[in-house]
Amino acid sequence: MNDHSVTFELLIEEQAEQLSITELTNLLSRTIEGLSFVLLLNDYQINELISRSVLLQISRLIIDWVFHI
Repeated sequence: MNDHSVTFELLIEEQAEQLSITELTNLLSRTIEGLSFVLLLNDYQINELISRSVLLQISRLIIDWVFHI
């Protein structure tokens, strides 16, 4: 291999690593937002206002939204 191909491969690896870090940061951010929302619901004792089955459905929707499953 010549110096140019090694440099190019290192650049590609660095870009892939940066993308991975960005995606992990985004996942962490969405997770924190989801947990904050659940804690907010808990603070307002929303489970006393809504039946357990409806709360479970909402929780599933939130989890699906946060983690894009």
